[in-house]
Amino acid sequence: MQEEGLDVYANQVGFSFSPYDVVLDFGLLPTDPKGIRKPVVRVRMSPQHALVMTKLLVKNLKMYEAQIGPIILPEGLYKELGISKD
Repeated sequence: MQEEGLDVYANQVGFSFSPYDVVLDFGLLPTDPKGIRKPVVRVRMSPQHALVMTKLLVKNLKMYEAQIGPIILPEGLYKELGISKD
Protein backbone atom coordinates (compact mmCIF):
# COMPACT_ATOMS: atom_id res chain seq x y z
CA MET A 1 0.00 0.00 0.00
CA GLN A 2 1.23 3.47 -0.86
CA GLU A 3 1.93 5.70 2.12
CA GLU A 4 0.95 8.92 0.32
CA GLY A 5 -2.00 7.56 -1.64
CA LEU A 6 -2.68 7.76 -5.35
CA ASP A 7 -2.51 11.22 -6.90
CA VAL A 8 -4.86 11.57 -9.90
CA TYR A 9 -6.39 14.39 -11.94
CA ALA A 10 -9.99 14.35 -13.18
CA ASN A 11 -12.09 17.00 -14.89
CA GLN A 12 -15.32 15.01 -15.14
CA VAL A 13 -17.41 13.00 -12.68
CA GLY A 14 -20.39 10.70 -13.01
CA PHE A 15 -22.69 9.64 -10.18
CA SER A 16 -24.68 6.48 -9.52
CA PHE A 17 -26.65 5.48 -6.45
CA SER A 18 -28.23 2.52 -4.71
CA PRO A 19 -29.92 2.40 -1.30
CA TYR A 20 -26.58 1.47 0.24
CA ASP A 21 -23.90 3.07 -1.95
CA VAL A 22 -22.92 6.21 -3.79
CA VAL A 23 -20.48 5.71 -6.66
CA LEU A 24 -18.38 8.52 -8.11
CA ASP A 25 -16.69 7.75 -11.42
CA PHE A 26 -13.97 10.35 -11.97
CA GLY A 27 -12.51 10.67 -15.44
CA LEU A 28 -11.13 12.91 -18.14
CA LEU A 29 -13.24 14.67 -20.73
CA PRO A 30 -12.75 13.32 -24.24
CA THR A 31 -9.60 14.52 -25.93
CA ASP A 32 -9.72 12.32 -29.00
CA PRO A 33 -11.89 12.84 -32.12
CA LYS A 34 -14.07 9.80 -31.27
CA GLY A 35 -15.16 11.40 -27.99
CA ILE A 36 -14.11 8.44 -25.86
CA ARG A 37 -13.92 9.33 -22.17
CA LYS A 38 -10.95 8.06 -20.26
CA PRO A 39 -11.89 6.63 -16.84
CA VAL A 40 -9.51 7.49 -14.02
CA VAL A 41 -10.89 6.15 -10.75
CA ARG A 42 -14.12 4.88 -9.17
CA VAL A 43 -14.85 5.82 -5.56
CA ARG A 44 -17.58 3.99 -3.63
CA MET A 45 -18.96 5.13 -0.29
CA SER A 46 -22.04 5.01 1.89
CA PRO A 47 -24.72 7.68 1.43
CA GLN A 48 -23.85 8.93 4.93
CA HIS A 49 -20.19 9.35 3.99
CA ALA A 50 -21.18 11.09 0.74
CA LEU A 51 -23.34 13.58 2.67
CA VAL A 52 -20.58 14.38 5.15
CA MET A 53 -18.06 14.70 2.30
CA THR A 54 -20.42 17.09 0.46
CA LYS A 55 -20.82 19.32 3.52
CA LEU A 56 -17.06 19.37 4.14
CA LEU A 57 -16.36 20.15 0.48
CA VAL A 58 -18.78 23.10 0.57
CA LYS A 59 -17.19 24.35 3.81
CA ASN A 60 -13.69 24.14 2.34
CA LEU A 61 -14.68 25.82 -0.93
CA LYS A 62 -16.17 28.71 1.07
CA MET A 63 -12.87 29.01 2.96
CA TYR A 64 -11.00 28.96 -0.37
CA GLU A 65 -13.18 31.75 -1.75
CA ALA A 66 -12.71 33.80 1.43
CA GLN A 67 -8.93 33.55 1.06
CA ILE A 68 -8.47 33.56 -2.73
CA GLY A 69 -11.63 35.07 -4.20
CA PRO A 70 -14.83 33.86 -5.82
CA ILE A 71 -14.83 30.88 -8.13
CA ILE A 72 -16.59 32.09 -11.28
CA LEU A 73 -18.42 29.66 -13.54
CA PRO A 74 -19.97 30.38 -16.95
CA GLU A 75 -23.65 31.37 -16.59
CA GLY A 76 -24.84 28.63 -18.94
CA LEU A 77 -23.18 25.91 -16.87
CA TYR A 78 -25.69 26.25 -14.03
CA LYS A 79 -28.63 25.65 -16.38
CA GLU A 80 -26.80 22.86 -18.22
CA LEU A 81 -26.13 21.02 -14.95
CA GLY A 82 -29.56 21.78 -13.47
CA ILE A 83 -28.07 23.53 -10.42
CA SER A 84 -28.44 26.98 -8.87
CA LYS A 85 -25.73 29.43 -7.90
CA ASP A 86 -26.63 29.05 -4.24
